Amino acid sequence: VNLKRLLEQSLIMIKEKALKHRIALRTDIGEIPETLIADERKLKQILYNLVSNAIKFTPRCGSVEIHAGAEEDSIWIHVCDSGPGIPPEQRKQIFEPFFTTKPAGKGTGLGLSVTYGIVKMHSGDIQVSSDLGKGTVFTVSLPVGRGAPAPAR
Repeated sequence: VNLKRLLEQSLIMIKEKALKHRIALRTDIGEIPETLIADERKLKQILYNLVSNAIKFTPRCGSVEIHAGAEEDSIWIHVCDSGPGIPPEQRKQIFEPFFTTKPAGKGTGLGLSVTYGIVKMHSGDIQVSSDLGKGTVFTVSLPVGRGAPAPAR
């Protein structure tokens, strides 16, 4: 997968959503390996889920930022928002299937659970940090060189 191209393509799809909600979408893609051994569709799903959630929870005129870079044998992606933050008691549950803070019928609670599974399938890690009233940062780290299983056909 050409990660830089994948990030750029994914952001094109998400920009409309950000504009609709009047949210500034900023990107800073640093030096990253040109290719990563991974399932392209699943990496797009990670980005879409994280950025869509950031947009949903960011108030109008807020901002969502996507940063990417590399360290030694891994690449990292930060998805940062200026939303209300996630209370500590909820942070422990956000990757559990069917956990949602939305009213009944307004969400399945599967987006972050699916994202977590995809990251782990790629031998990666996902972390969240959040300050109430200041926003949330999701950090995905993926190894370079080791890969994910071949995509299902």
